[in-house]
Amino acid sequence: MEEIGKEYFDDLVSRLLFQQSSNTESCFMMHDLVNDLTKFIFGEFCFKLEIDDSGVITRKTRHFSYIRTRFDAFKKFNVSYEAKGLQTFLGFDLSPWTWNNVSAMMIDDLLSTFKCLRVLSFSTYRNMKELPKSVGNLKHLRYLNLSYTSIERLPNSLCTLYNLQTLLLSKCKSLTKLPTKTWRLVNLRHLDIVETKLEEMPLHMSKLKNLRSLTTFVVSKHNRSNIKELGELLHLSGALSILNLQNVQHARDAMEGHDKDSSENEINVLEHLCPHSKLESLTIENYGGTRFPKWLQDCSFSNMVYIRLANCKYCYSWPPLGDLPNLKKLFVEGFHVVSHVDREFYRGGSSAVKPFRSLEILSFKDMPEWQEWFLFEGKDEDEGGVSIISKSFA
Repeated sequence: MEEIGKEYFDDLVSRLLFQQSSNTESCFMMHDLVNDLTKFIFGEFCFKLEIDDSGVITRKTRHFSYIRTRFDAFKKFNVSYEAKGLQTFLGFDLSPWTWNNVSAMMIDDLLSTFKCLRVLSFSTYRNMKELPKSVGNLKHLRYLNLSYTSIERLPNSLCTLYNLQTLLLSKCKSLTKLPTKTWRLVNLRHLDIVETKLEEMPLHMSKLKNLRSLTTFVVSKHNRSNIKELGELLHLSGALSILNLQNVQHARDAMEGHDKDSSENEINVLEHLCPHSKLESLTIENYGGTRFPKWLQDCSFSNMVYIRLANCKYCYSWPPLGDLPNLKKLFVEGFHVVSHVDREFYRGGSSAVKPFRSLEILSFKDMPEWQEWFLFEGKDEDEGGVSIISKSFA
């Protein structure tokens, strides 16, 4: 459904009903004439409360949005309680002081009143620290956005929202755990927990069979959230960060997820986390192994355009990244034992094809022991060989 929705939206953009913002690539604008036409067509079903707007919301209103400022925002919002059948509630924040006076009781009253909501966003309500239990009354809810709030916990009643498809918790920096029964959200398709403080994933994440995007998976220190559960989430796509891999006690768990705490164990864990060959971007941070996995030496990652290897302090060499035909950006930092860069960096086999043929950005940083760099000069057209120049950085 996401692909179909994107096709519809792209079609509207091509017809100039939406125009991409010049300031933010992910934002789109609607021309005033299109906006006026839309409001005329939908009549009382849609209502947008703007600054100093004294419009009237009726029982017919189903979709409501408003721009929040620090000037009496909640008083103006009270007029919306007439719309008992409201399905969409969206607020847009223009001020960092907005809604500091909104209490949990006010939010509870809102959730208890609008039980037909499909879309609900409290995003950027910075002073919001908890979500009332009454959220469990929203049985029709498909989309819930709590990003950028100060939410500290989520009620267990959230797990009764069986129709929920999207749960956005991005940058909820006070949130340390998800409800224990999150696995009951069987229709969940998108879970965004970027830059939260989650200490572990809840049990039975593998039961969320419909997940299309999962931004982060946090491996538990107590082996409660087992990484092998990832192996059963067959529809995942997009970006995924796997945090605290050092907590994986057995390499076979990593293999199923597609206490030694030693370098060899870290090598085995990463070896069994071989990603899909169509991967486009890869970041490995704080890796404790002395060498990289064999799959990173495989030139089959033909779609790879971005690689960042950071704080891999014990690795003494790099994989032959020059074999990746479409690699455009390569960032290397925090390699404390690497003393030289040789032919291995350019290619793993005997191919005469020029390495790094698509590279645009190459960055090295924090490499205190680096002394020599054997530079690739070019290939000999007759012999098909590679010329190397030895450079000293001692």
